[in-house]
Amino acid sequence: METRKLFLAILSLSSLTVFILVAPVLQPVWKHVMNALDTSLKSEITRDWWWDRWYSWVLVAGPIGRWPVGICFGYRILAAQDDRPPDEHMGSVIKDPSLTLFLLIQIALGLALFTAVGYSPPPIHPLFMTPYSQAMLLLGIKDVLQGKTTFDRMTAPPRGALYWMPTMSDGPGSGIVVACPEGINPYDAGFQRNWSDLMVRPLLGPICRER
Repeated sequence: METRKLFLAILSLSSLTVFILVAPVLQPVWKHVMNALDTSLKSEITRDWWWDRWYSWVLVAGPIGRWPVGICFGYRILAAQDDRPPDEHMGSVIKDPSLTLFLLIQIALGLALFTAVGYSPPPIHPLFMTPYSQAMLLLGIKDVLQGKTTFDRMTAPPRGALYWMPTMSDGPGSGIVVACPEGINPYDAGFQRNWSDLMVRPLLGPICRER
């Protein structure tokens, strides 16, 4: 069953879809984030229990995590100060400060960064505060171009790698194990041909074994 092409397609779509869905609400949410951050920084309670404490630099992903946590405290303070009756309109979660929406965007952006960006530098502003993550999409494309699998990259021993080579003459499922020295990859046919081989594979369904 073909899995690599489908896996790379899912990684690409998940990253792109998250940013497309967040874009329409980014401006109002960003204003609420700045308001919550300002409220949290000015509050004596949050400064006494979080901002001025040493553990705010250690807990929740270290120095980066202290900002999202502080913003969450700000959202809670804004909710406590709002004496208006609850708005049942569906758009209120965007129009008014919403801790739930902020956390959902954090989780979604974290997923998008995990699947696409790689070892990300420290975020520029608190809305994009997510932990460092490893690029699954970029590493997957790199493995394809080099004729490798993720398993090959993670388990190749220092003295070379072992490969299972199918032998169609002995019937389906038969093959032999070949030891290759370090730096030799029998499945690497060059960048262009490796990528062409991936593109002709089906997105869903079994691989043509004869090919």
